[in-house]
Amino acid sequence: MTVGLLLVSLLTFVELNCENLFDCRHDSLRADTEFLPEAPRHWTASRYWRKLDNIGRAILSCGEDSTDCYIPDLVALCEVENDTVLRDLTKRSLLRNARYGYVMTDSPDDRGIDVALLYHEFSFAPITHASLRVAPVRGMRPTRDILYVAGRVITDDTLHIFVVHAPSRRGGERATRRHRLAVAGRLCEAIDSVRTVQPGASIIVAGDFNDYAADSALAYIGRHGMVNVTARARGSHGAKATYRYDGKWGSLDHVFLSGSLMPRFEWSRVNDLPFLTEPDATYGGVKPRRTYVGYRYRRDGYSDHLPLVGRVCRGWFTPPIPEYCLPFLVAAHRHAFGYGVKQSAWILCSVAFWPDGYKDRLACRQLFRHRNSDSVSYSFFLHPRCFFDSTHSAETPLMHATGMYAGSRNSHCPAFNALV
Repeated sequence: MTVGLLLVSLLTFVELNCENLFDCRHDSLRADTEFLPEAPRHWTASRYWRKLDNIGRAILSCGEDSTDCYIPDLVALCEVENDTVLRDLTKRSLLRNARYGYVMTDSPDDRGIDVALLYHEFSFAPITHASLRVAPVRGMRPTRDILYVAGRVITDDTLHIFVVHAPSRRGGERATRRHRLAVAGRLCEAIDSVRTVQPGASIIVAGDFNDYAADSALAYIGRHGMVNVTARARGSHGAKATYRYDGKWGSLDHVFLSGSLMPRFEWSRVNDLPFLTEPDATYGGVKPRRTYVGYRYRRDGYSDHLPLVGRVCRGWFTPPIPEYCLPFLVAAHRHAFGYGVKQSAWILCSVAFWPDGYKDRLACRQLFRHRNSDSVSYSFFLHPRCFFDSTHSAETPLMHATGMYAGSRNSHCPAFNALV
């Protein structure tokens, strides 16, 4: 006999332009000589590793707000050079324990910069991905490919994600407008293709469009049934957008959702925590704390863009729960609220009752939502394999997610100690 428990699933997404996240090795096929140790910017290995940690810190900070603490599920990145950079970012920086996978493009861009998607392994499982080439129009140099990734989320729905980095305004906004319109056209062709196969598809488009919300390229995307949910996003520490130029705030970074996702959209904001900004001595207020000011290196710099953060409710669902688990469910409920664990932690930690497999792995991601030891312990204690499989001494996916391993007692959870 099984019973059902109604659970809510939340998805947090981030968009960030990393501002020239290059390694310090020369690629003979790319014009990356500006970021080498012997170049005027003196881009050394120590500066490279510090930049990786700073980007990792910026990403992790996007999961902190006044009421919650979690790791973002999806992160769209712009201005990343190659696979080496992404591997170092996810495996050797501050993100090394965050369990991020990644997908990226290999574009014909002259400088060699690309776009990428980081995804939390317990929140999103990629099914397929592709690099969508943008055919240059007259006067347009080869630009970044559009990254397309389709994957399953915890509710077993398919989510389609596009990551965009449109051509810059160098040479003038009017002269380069058709370049960004070409990218918007290629993007909308791909969106229409997805909808042909799957009407009502759930689609997220994120990236640096190098255009503001009212510009023609973004209006074209809007006419294809995509809604700019970050057009009015603001920060809580003085930032009015993601980018500031000559004292004027404006968002070149945007996140679009398909109409099917709009009823589930909760909020969006600019992450302008104090360590990501600095006082603007010329125009007043604050501005993004960038890595270089001209050729002057800033060791505490992050990017000339601030991160965009948004949240979508992926839906309600009812995984089956074996009847023999109910006593432990009740015990966890009592102790969780006795220790002041938030209700959202309780709702999510209940997902640990799922059977092993794909959904079980995705369910483990809730451990990252609450870093306090009590809520982690309850999730650890709730996992059936911790109790009912005495021969299982290796780590479960749940334990691996937190770095916790099976043991005879758990000092953080009296409920666990009383039951084992």
